[in-house]
Parts: sequence; C-alpha cells; structure tokens
Amino acid sequence: MAGGTALHPRDRRHRRAGRDRRGLALFAALLACAYLWDICDALGSERWRRRLSRPEPGRVPDSDLPFISLHVPAHNEPPDMVLDTLRSLLRLDYPRFEVIVIDDNTDEEALWRPLEAWCARHGAKFRHLEDWPATSQAR
Repeated sequence: MAGGTALHPRDRRHRRAGRDRRGLALFAALLACAYLWDICDALGSERWRRRLSRPEPGRVPDSDLPFISLHVPAHNEPPDMVLDTLRSLLRLDYPRFEVIVIDDNTDEEALWRPLEAWCARHGAKFRHLEDWPATSQAR
C-alpha cells in the first residue's frame, strides 16, 4: 500500500471483531438503561395499576361455589369454649358449608351433652365417639 503498511488479514478481523463487541456493549447498555427506567417508573408511581383484573366479590353465583365441611374436634373441652367456636363458624359469610362437631371419647357426659343440644338447635352435625378403638389403643 502506498504511504502505509498493509494489514495482515488476521489484524483486519481483530479490528472488525472489536467494533462488533463495542456495538454489542452499546446495545446492552441501552437495554439496561431501559430496564432501569422501567423499574424506577414502577417504584416511583403513586399507585400501582394491576394488569389483570380480579372478579368483583359476589359475582359468582352461590350455586357455583364449592360445598365445604368444617370439622370441629373436641376431647374433654369446656363446653363454653367449643360453643364460642361454633358461634363464630355460624357467622361466616359463605353460603355453602356445614359444621360437624366430633367429640372424641370425652369422659364426662356433662361436657359433651351441651354441645349435642346446641348442634341440634342450630343445624350442625354432632358425633360422640365413645370407646372408639383408635383412641383407646393410642393411650
């Protein structure tokens, strides 16, 4: 070449590769800036907007809700404590459920008879398991 030295083909490839790497680094830096801008925008906004909308409560018909069964186990529990629990369960805002009280081999009849009477008055199911084989073997 006139006025200079000719570059070896290998040297030309290195220069071209260096330019390609600089272009890739510039693209990565721009992408990182855009990502950082998006994060700052999301954190700095006064109110976050949801992209997916939730269904409003009460839009599902009662017949489409699943039926659930709430089991209340008891063994030698004070009746007042269990009755407070049962009253709380009856105040649930859910249309399709049942309450089942299971008294597991309570020794004193005075502890489980009030629960049985309360369940009969309020439509809850009651079972008193007396001499249940699984409980007597576990002791």
